[in-house]
Amino acid sequence: MSNLTKAQWLKRPGLFRCILVEAQYIEAGITKTLYLSNHAFRSLPSDNTPNIAYKNLLNVGSTLTFSQRMSVALFGKTDTSTGAIEFFLHPSLESLINNADFAGQTIKVFIGDPTWPRDNFIEKFIGLSKSIDPIDDNRARITFSDYSATLTTPVLTNLVSSGTNKDVFKPRCFGQCFNIEPVLLDAVTRIYQINDGAIQAVSQVRESGFIIASTNYIVNLTAGTITINKNVTGRLTLDCQGHVEAGVYLSTAEQIINYLLGLANQSNALDSNVLPTYTLGLYIKKQRNIDDCIDELCKSVGGNWYFDALSQFRVQHYTGVSVTSTSNVNSGQIKQASLRIKQRFAAVKQLTLGYQKNFTPQAEGLAAAITENSPELAALFQNKESVVNGTNNIVNSSAAINSEISTLIANLNDAQTELNRRLMLIKVPRTIYECETTLKTHTQGETTTVTYPKYFLAGKNAVVVGHIHRLNNPTDILEVLA
Repeated sequence: MSNLTKAQWLKRPGLFRCILVEAQYIEAGITKTLYLSNHAFRSLPSDNTPNIAYKNLLNVGSTLTFSQRMSVALFGKTDTSTGAIEFFLHPSLESLINNADFAGQTIKVFIGDPTWPRDNFIEKFIGLSKSIDPIDDNRARITFSDYSATLTTPVLTNLVSSGTNKDVFKPRCFGQCFNIEPVLLDAVTRIYQINDGAIQAVSQVRESGFIIASTNYIVNLTAGTITINKNVTGRLTLDCQGHVEAGVYLSTAEQIINYLLGLANQSNALDSNVLPTYTLGLYIKKQRNIDDCIDELCKSVGGNWYFDALSQFRVQHYTGVSVTSTSNVNSGQIKQASLRIKQRFAAVKQLTLGYQKNFTPQAEGLAAAITENSPELAALFQNKESVVNGTNNIVNSSAAINSEISTLIANLNDAQTELNRRLMLIKVPRTIYECETTLKTHTQGETTTVTYPKYFLAGKNAVVVGHIHRLNNPTDILEVLA
């Protein structure tokens, strides 16, 4: 066994795979760890966790799985299934059902050869437990998920302390935002909150669509507020460049996402300089969760996000199937008759892409002079966004579809760039294939060359879009887009 590298060991079929589970829980206010295995394994005195006897209680008849799939649109959050650890309920563990709290505690899963030291085992998954539940008198399970659960926390945190909008959340404003409605703090002094924190600039202020002269307001960039020095009877809206953190104006997807991760006490994305640097605009006035905001940011620039198996936040930019591959899956590594078509996507002949989101659509409340004399300007304030359109030249247009997408892209040039990029990606039909393979290591988003008598006889490049890890099964399930 010592002659094999870990990568070779993972790929070698027929080897016994020892599974180690370390699940933390809280009992009587004390954090403890449950050690389980499918083998009578004990760590060595020289291991970092020495002399630990793992209880040989894992139910080997129940497949231990964890799956990650890019969304159908290939943009936004990767779908991650909830996994479960099933084990036999030894009398010494029965008290855990009623007395132990596993929710939100770390769970780790390792695999390796039973002859290896514990420190040499391969860490396959780090997640968060959800609960421990009995299955019957003899078995129990611990359900778990990836770290995306930590992002289901609110974005808005601070409340207005007094005045008309007492106990209303202070808004957050990121990037270049069009036509936002700030929160009134003081009706007497006419102070409004633009952002819960410092901002970069305010470019235009309007009342019922009419521009307010810059001499009639004062912007406090540090406090993120604006004071109006005139009576306001109509609806107040403005355009601004939002949040500044440590002297840096946050305007790109990567900058804003990393800031939001910090609000959830998570580290910055492992990947940097991956997403396009388009100027975006995101205004949050009503409560939203952090994961929802990150999802909208990623979708806007054609990216996807997920926590990998080792709990690291990742972002990727989908650019289609590459002409060069970084791995291979051949017929000898694909279980016979397991390759099948899972889903088809029609080509898109016409794409409409929204940009410059209008955060305060004014179907009503615009001054009559604007609606009557400036219809184009009125439409800008009334519509939910501006749009750009593009068309693909498709031979069989009857088999193609039209598509509309909204984004947080702020500027026309960036919107046109993204429109052209997406048109190229969707001008031909696409298919997702699924197969069972003995290969256990795959990277989401990588281009792999698939060779198989059915569909891939001559070999064809495809993008890995899904992977179901089956730790105690000789094969994993792989999904590719071609």
